Amino acid sequence: MKKRILLTIFLYYWHFGFSQNVPDPYQALYATLDAKLIEIDQSLTIAWDGKKYCTNYCTSLMTANSGRGEALLEPKVLDNIEYYLDAFEALGVRAVDIAIQYPVLVTSFPKSQDYLNFYKAVVQKVRDHEFRLIIGCQSTFRDSIFGKLDVEAFYEGLDKARFKAEKKQMIETIINELKPDYLTIETEPSTQGMNLGLNYTVNDVVEYVQYFLNGLDKKGTLIGGGAGTWDEIDYIDAIAQLPEIDYIDYHIYPVIQDFFVDRVFKIDSIATRYQKKLVIGECWLHKADETDLQTLPAHVLFARDIFSFWIPLDSLFTECVVKLSHLSKCEVTSLIWATYLFSYMDYLPEHETMPLDQLYNMGYTASGPNMLSKTFSSTGALYHHLIMDACNATSIYLEGQINIPADFILEQNFPNPFNPSTTIRFSLSRPDDITLKVYDLRGKEVKSIFSGHCSAGISEMIWQPEKLSSGIYLVCLQGGNMIKRKKMILLK
Repeated sequence: MKKRILLTIFLYYWHFGFSQNVPDPYQALYATLDAKLIEIDQSLTIAWDGKKYCTNYCTSLMTANSGRGEALLEPKVLDNIEYYLDAFEALGVRAVDIAIQYPVLVTSFPKSQDYLNFYKAVVQKVRDHEFRLIIGCQSTFRDSIFGKLDVEAFYEGLDKARFKAEKKQMIETIINELKPDYLTIETEPSTQGMNLGLNYTVNDVVEYVQYFLNGLDKKGTLIGGGAGTWDEIDYIDAIAQLPEIDYIDYHIYPVIQDFFVDRVFKIDSIATRYQKKLVIGECWLHKADETDLQTLPAHVLFARDIFSFWIPLDSLFTECVVKLSHLSKCEVTSLIWATYLFSYMDYLPEHETMPLDQLYNMGYTASGPNMLSKTFSSTGALYHHLIMDACNATSIYLEGQINIPADFILEQNFPNPFNPSTTIRFSLSRPDDITLKVYDLRGKEVKSIFSGHCSAGISEMIWQPEKLSSGIYLVCLQGGNMIKRKKMILLK
């Protein structure tokens, strides 16, 4: 109970400190998402035993997304991709996601060989950085923001038979020529039906997937399919029953209703029942309530992500997704918007009337210098910290757990935590050599409070953080093979 109270106090100051800057048009939405994320975080904390799984944490190489069309074929793009991959390496991800959408590699599609040559060069760069590669092969968007690939003439007269034949050829090309570790061949059926103008019922999806997999030589590539958490759960169940499918790939965007909890728990149980691996192929906090989802197109909602006042919510969403990845033992988890892991833009009222293309370009441009210098945004810094030791067998994330040798309690000076000082109290069940240190969210040590032998029982230490700036820090207690962390907020 005490730990929940401390978490509540922490979250209160986190949100109070930042939500004051939320623009008036977004105050109600912010409050709705804030409350929902706290509920989700509490559900995951209760369900998770604290043991880490060696997830391949990932982000999307958006600059190589096939939706960009012929802009991909400009010579400078491959140089930019090198900068992205260098930045991803600094971030600490282990995998890269690339969207190569139907019909860009269909042999009858204009310039398909040029696109294939481009993707061969991209994949070589990904492999040079020793990343694992996941490719999503869905269908290209037809809106003016994300759909720069000109498909209207090609789609004329498209029917199920032609679609199945062409996409199967494209899947075979990806496996034979690009050799990804993971290839998702169907997901987000509602989105695919909208893009293609074809029926995408559960039976249709099963028909498509069975056709694609019939006689397919995987050559070591794992094949997946799935749906968004906003789609009917029957899609997941039907795909999971197909023996040729290796993993379930699901996407998380809206968190309202039950689109996070309890949908993700149902997907987890389906994967367990049919012995399938799990992949979170895309996720980001969708800045939308129920009315927004019904009335606004996706590219309008995604434009909201650009602004820095969302950072506290994006950070809490990131923490929830990482906890979920450990809880569900996900093979790959991809935070899709790499741009915001490096920078955001401050909101101005004139942004409301700005053309969306211009707004998106401003966001991408702003991230460029930070990617070059490998400087993370607050969300990126948190992601970096949470994933940096995910595959370290001797390190277990123990926040909020009680079934461990040490009890670790932060006693905060209410109402302004950690100013001018805080008492750190912990108990050991046996004598041990311990260290007690403070880190920033980049993992840089900023203070060593104690290092030495500590007796069994309760110990108390005072920390006075007078030389640190306001922000989020982590106190880490380590002894033997055990490490325990607590987040702290410093307000001055």
